[in-house]
Amino acid sequence: AAQLGGGLLVDHATSVVIGETAKIGSNCTILHGVTLGGTGKERGDRHPKIGNNVVLGAGATVLGNIIVGDGATIGSQAVVTKEVPPGMTCVGLNKLLDPNISFNRRETVKKREETWQYEVAGYEI
Repeated sequence: AAQLGGGLLVDHATSVVIGETAKIGSNCTILHGVTLGGTGKERGDRHPKIGNNVVLGAGATVLGNIIVGDGATIGSQAVVTKEVPPGMTCVGLNKLLDPNISFNRRETVKKREETWQYEVAGYEI
């Protein structure tokens, strides 16, 4: 059976799936539509281990026997299949956002001639 820590907040608790070997630490927040599941490739202990004070955004999917560190944030609709270090934010498909990067972003937008896409330059550090 899954192990749930104290102070767990499951907000709008519809469509939440927690695998049988998952562990969730204390004071975590899980929004609607979150899946803590297996990859289908493992047997035995096959579900995620969620640290303390973690926020799992709406529709987030965390798959496999991985660790999401204390104080991490998983963005809405993110798909996580790799470990997330403590205090980090993960969005999209395993994309980590570094909390130490300055938010003074210098944008340089360049249109790519061969497509409709645009490229945006990096961050100032």
